[in-house]
Amino acid sequence: MEENEYTIYGLKDPTNNEIKLISFTINLDSRYKKHLYVEKGWISELKKTGMRPEIVIFDTIKTSDRNIAHNKMIDIRNNYEFEIKSV
Repeated sequence: MEENEYTIYGLKDPTNNEIKLISFTINLDSRYKKHLYVEKGWISELKKTGMRPEIVIFDTIKTSDRNIAHNKMIDIRNNYEFEIKSV
């Protein structure tokens, strides 16, 4: 089975340095662009001010099992105290 490199990342609001989202992906550049195209929620409001969320990389995992990356992301979320916002 082929291994993929997963990036576990957060999106930080530059107005208050608050992490508002933690997720994981194989292609961070592509995923970040998709976040920016959402026309609702906190990212949309931030874009109206000319700002964008900042990417924070928590970890990278090379595995053939997506669930390992998912579980690591859940561990990071559980150990990071913040209110998860919708994108």
